[in-house]
Amino acid sequence: MGGSGTGGTAGITGAGGVPVVACLTVQTLDRSCTVDADCFAAVNVADCCGRHQWIGLRTTEQTRYTTLEQQCMATWPACTCATRPTITDDGSTIKDGMTPGGVGVTCQQGVCTTFVRTCGGPCAAGLTCFSCQITGGQYGACTTPCADTTASSDCSTASLPLCQMGTSGNVDGTYCTAATVQCDKRSTLSSCTGLTCAPNQQVVNVRNPALGTKECACVAIPSAGMCADCTCGEPLCTPFGAHCAGFSLETGLLCSLPG
Repeated sequence: MGGSGTGGTAGITGAGGVPVVACLTVQTLDRSCTVDADCFAAVNVADCCGRHQWIGLRTTEQTRYTTLEQQCMATWPACTCATRPTITDDGSTIKDGMTPGGVGVTCQQGVCTTFVRTCGGPCAAGLTCFSCQITGGQYGACTTPCADTTASSDCSTASLPLCQMGTSGNVDGTYCTAATVQCDKRSTLSSCTGLTCAPNQQVVNVRNPALGTKECACVAIPSAGMCADCTCGEPLCTPFGAHCAGFSLETGLLCSLPG
């Protein structure tokens, strides 16, 4: 079946007649697995409009994926249609600007499957991941969209009875959440000047591009040790409504607000 699929895409072309078979071939690479370690999360230009999709692939496909995706990115987008939101294998949305650290991958029923890390695993059919900033951390749940933010009449699941707006997580919109959740609540930031952290803490620098300012905070060092990259840094940035932007030996973990 894989051979016939590849043959069927060979005639597809992008702008100027450039073959785009590489983009579609990425989606046919081996996704089989036995354990989570068999998998990695790969981003693919999924259609001619330029939509990105995070897909789970078997680690043995890493080299083929890298070669194909480089060819793909040189070809697509080639259409003038609007670019749809980035999604994961379970159908959840990833907001533009979120770092790769926000995407997880697991071996689910023998298939490498990507998901929004905040929700802990792939969402079941009919559900989507929704996350938002709450005081002291980030909330995430596999849930459904809603519209009635006054009476929450369209939130019928007992554990997710509250319809509310959220803009500080993986997707903007109104979704059913737990009753005690208050979305878009950020931890406190202060001036970076003179800030001294405790021995069990590290500093995070949060930049506001819209205002051209930077503030700092002390956060607990992760159990694995001092965080020096965005894989561990994304969860440290999200309590401030920001996303990880890198690490500097001079200043520490770098976070950036949208805008």
